[in-house]
Amino acid sequence: MVMSNTATSVIVTVTNVLTASKPTLLPPQISGSNVILTWSSVSNDIYRLQYNPTLALSNWTAIPPDITAISNITSATDTLTPSNRYYRVLAFPP
Repeated sequence: MVMSNTATSVIVTVTNVLTASKPTLLPPQISGSNVILTWSSVSNDIYRLQYNPTLALSNWTAIPPDITAISNITSATDTLTPSNRYYRVLAFPP
């Protein structure tokens, strides 16, 4: 990070920043009493699948365990429930 000052501004330049691609959750599949959730991934990145019954910002619950991707597609299962569940995937690059 490089900062330079002028009489009227401060300029900050950031270089060599690695950006992680965001996982894309694919349509869920139902298998017996489970739902299979699949998303795009990066090998060796760690992913956490979470669900929320209402989409309230504070109601996200993790579905353990966290998963280390071994390819560009990763899956996890969750038990089907009688109520709605919204899902999201968080990525934790190494």
